[in-house]
Amino acid sequence: MTKINTKSAWQNKTQTHYAGIDELWEIESQLKNYNKDIALKISKDFKSSDKVLEFGGGIGSIASIIYANKGIKSDCVELDPDLRLILKERGFESSASIEELNKQYDQVYLSNVLEHIEDDVAVLKQIQSVLKKDGKVVIYSPAFQILYTSFDAQVGHYRRYSLGDLRKKLTQANYMILHYEFVDSLGFFAWMFLKFNKIFQTTKASQANRSSHKSFIIYDRYFYPISKLLDSIGLRYVMGKNILIIAKKIHDNDDR
Repeated sequence: MTKINTKSAWQNKTQTHYAGIDELWEIESQLKNYNKDIALKISKDFKSSDKVLEFGGGIGSIASIIYANKGIKSDCVELDPDLRLILKERGFESSASIEELNKQYDQVYLSNVLEHIEDDVAVLKQIQSVLKKDGKVVIYSPAFQILYTSFDAQVGHYRRYSLGDLRKKLTQANYMILHYEFVDSLGFFAWMFLKFNKIFQTTKASQANRSSHKSFIIYDRYFYPISKLLDSIGLRYVMGKNILIIAKKIHDNDDR
């Protein structure tokens, strides 16, 4: 399997390479329970007949889980040409931009992607062009700007989202909110601890991930199940390390 180091965590049309590929592989290998849970949350309402697009396919971690569990093979949009090679090796069709697509989709999902995009509202509007009349967008992103750390900056996050901010941006992009929930309530407190951990704050992202290898595995195996339980009893509507939101494309004759 191709594993390529790239140059910059901050991507745009002229700088397409993403420096965090090693982190993507580590997250896939270390957070198996977490990744599966997130993929199943994202695809909960997907039908077997749905045409599905992942915007920001990465190395295909989420798309692979959705395919294995629901039999739905996502098309992918991915800016980084090296990541597109990885997606191809894993059996997924991928394009460099939405403009290259000639299909319409029932579902478009973004998993830890929107926070990497400076003009996120413009991208949300652009996604509408490939959504069918009743198409939906599913967004999974880091939550709460109070949790923003140097690590977020090092991996190319422009922001973390509040519910109000994400709702406002989706409304500006002409979507109607259908559902939201926070995810990983225990992770909120874990990330808050890391924010005030001076060693973590002064460590480069790649070094932090390597030193956290065992910690991630332990959290995934023992603590994330507790976090899921806390989410299930109501904390998902109050706090979490991430936010999941589902919205529907609005047409001129739709009621908001």
